[in-house]
Parts: sequence; C-alpha cells; structure tokens
Amino acid sequence: MRKGFLLILAVAGLGFAATYFYLQRTPPPPAPAPPAQARPSPIAKTTSPSIAKTTPRPRNLASDGTYFLLRYHSVATDTGVTGFPPGTKVSLVRKSDQTIRVTDGQVEFEVGAGEVTNNLDIAARLARTDSRIQEQAIALASAQSNSLWIVQASWGPPDNTVDVTSAIKKRVAAGDRTITASSNFGGKSTSRATNMLVITYTVGGGAPITEAAKQGGSIKLPAVPLVGK
Repeated sequence: MRKGFLLILAVAGLGFAATYFYLQRTPPPPAPAPPAQARPSPIAKTTSPSIAKTTPRPRNLASDGTYFLLRYHSVATDTGVTGFPPGTKVSLVRKSDQTIRVTDGQVEFEVGAGEVTNNLDIAARLARTDSRIQEQAIALASAQSNSLWIVQASWGPPDNTVDVTSAIKKRVAAGDRTITASSNFGGKSTSRATNMLVITYTVGGGAPITEAAKQGGSIKLPAVPLVGK
C-alpha cells in the first residue's frame, strides 16, 4: 500500500517536471498586432479657376492717312462753295502744327486736327446722324413747300470754326434775312486765315444750298417762312 502511494507521487512529480520544462522551452505566443488604423485618403489639391484676362477691344480704325470729318465743313472755291457733311471720307495731304490739309479726291482744304477722326464706327454714326437730319429737313420743308430750313451754320477761320446755327435761326426767326459776317458771332482765329460765315439751308424741300461770306460780307436768305426753329 505504501509502495503504491509512493509510486503515484513519483509519477505526479515526473509529470509536473515535464510540464515545467515544456513551458520554459516553448516561446510565448506573439502578442496580437494592434488593429490597423485606416490611413486618411489624400486630399486632392484644388486649383481655383484661372480668371480669363480680358483685353480691350481694338478700335475699328481706318488705314493710315484716311480720316472722316466730325462736322459740317464748307470750302470756298473759284466756282462757289462746296459743303462736306460729317462723316465725309478724306485723305491726308500734309500735317502742320495745328491743322491738317486733306482732300476728298477733288478739293483740298484745311481743317483743325480735332475736326477729323480715323474711327470708322464714329464716322458711320456721324454719317447716319447727318442723313437723318437731312431727311428731317426735307420732310419739314416738303410739308410747307415754300419754307426755309437752316441745316447748319459756322463762323471763323478754317482751323477754328464755331457752330452758330442757333444764332442764325434766331436772327432769321426775328425777320432778318440778310446775315452779315461779323465778329459778333465769336470764335478766335489761330492763323491768318480770313473769318468766314457759312450757312447751309434748304428751301421748299429742295437740295441743300451752301453759301459763304468773308468777314464784312453778307448772305441773303430767301424771304420765306422759317421751319425748325
């Protein structure tokens, strides 16, 4: 009985020893890896839309040496007076300090540097405006077949004329039909050119008539009723 008990103790001790040595020689299981953290997705770089650069629209200009009259211009010639309405195309002959000499292909004359433009859009607009004024003059004059319409009047030397249309209309409306060319109309000369009074008018719906008088002279207008006061 005692031997059996000792045998059991011996077997138990051997089992304990074997278990101990096994645990010492067997490496511990690896520690669990920490949970993988989701990497943030890269933020796409945003670029602000580029602002389109606007370039100024080029002006619609005529070729070099080509100009257009900005206002009505009259030229006294050996055969009479020739009128050139706004928008008339002229070509450069030569330039001076304050005036330029131009030609329409037949008549040469001088104008102030500020009395012409090479902008085609402005020239077209002036031509349309003058055409409309002429049509209005003819329409009004036609309504009164025996009537006078003052289209335009100017005073001064060729390089510095002033518009005196309103002044002429007032004098005609007051009954004055003989208009004297005098310094009363104002304006200052920048050259030795003679001051001139130029009046363009229509009678009874007819074609425009242009008359001119040097300083001291006069223009006699038809003694008919005035329209378009």
